[in-house]
Order: sequence, then structure tokens, then C-alpha cells
Amino acid sequence: MAVGRVFKRTWKLPDGMIKESPNYSIAYWFRGRERVESAKTDSETRARALLRRRLEEIGTGAYALRQEKFCYTDMVDLMKADYKRKGNRSWEDVEHKIKPLAVSFEFTRAADIDLAKINKHIDRRIEEKAAIATINGELRYLRRMLRLSCKLGKLAAAPVIDSYPTRTSATITSKQWISPGC
Repeated sequence: MAVGRVFKRTWKLPDGMIKESPNYSIAYWFRGRERVESAKTDSETRARALLRRRLEEIGTGAYALRQEKFCYTDMVDLMKADYKRKGNRSWEDVEHKIKPLAVSFEFTRAADIDLAKINKHIDRRIEEKAAIATINGELRYLRRMLRLSCKLGKLAAAPVIDSYPTRTSATITSKQWISPGC
């Protein structure tokens, strides 16, 4: 049973000749519709490998339409629209707080934002002597953008982002406590 196909697109010229594309295309079914995309290769083997990868992504739930073209800046636009839709008045404040994220992720595809890139961002911010609370605030906004993108079907999955542990000097255990009479 074939659930996808590899083919070369053809079209008819005004003089009646039929022309064939040098590149292969793939077609597969996703959410009840046939999706067709260019394999961007003239190798049938590579086109079949792309089709196999797409079908595996669909099978595991790791596929979202056009996630290859969805970038960090698109996530910012989604969050801005969400803020406007909900009537939140703090967008100017958020815009100021996510500027350091733009330095790390501006030209990054959203699907490529993983824990390794997030850890690089955290390391860069620590080297810049940013406060831990500031870093956690940035991570909170990044987490919101990623979750919103998943919720709207722009991303298939988002990494789990934990807050960076804070070091507080106010935490005192019972062994550290010294009573005044001793």
C-alpha cells in the first residue's frame, strides 16, 4: 500500500510540447489532504529518502506544515499578536526584555532551537554578567513563544526549558542557625 509517491512534474507548453522538470517532487497524505513538495534534487534516491523521512515524521507526530520556514522572528510575531488579542498592555516591556534572545536566535529556524542552543544563550548571558533573574525572564518568554507555536501548529514539538537555579543568600538551614544564647 503506497502512502506517498515520487515523481517529476510535467507541464504543457503553448505549442503543445510536454516539458518535464529536472527535479523530483514528493507527494504524501497528511491530515486528509495530499501534500506535494519539491525534493529539490535530480536524484530519485534522495527524493525517496526525503519521502521516507516525511512519512516517519508524520508517523511519530514530529511533522508540522512549513516548519522549515518558521523562524524565531515569526515566533515573536505570534507572541505579539497573542498579546494584542488578549489585551495585554505590556508588549513594550516584553519587547525590551527579549532583545538578548534576538541576538542568540534571530536567524534561527524555530525547529532548530534546542537545549544546546538555549544553553549557549545562557552561557553567553552569564559571561555578560546578566542577573540570573534576568536570564530566567528571557527563558520564560522563549518558553511561551515555543509553546504558543506548538499550540498553533507551527512547530511539532518544543524543548522543555527549565529555569536557571537562583542562588539566594537568605536560605538558612537549621544547622546554620546560631541561637543568641550560645
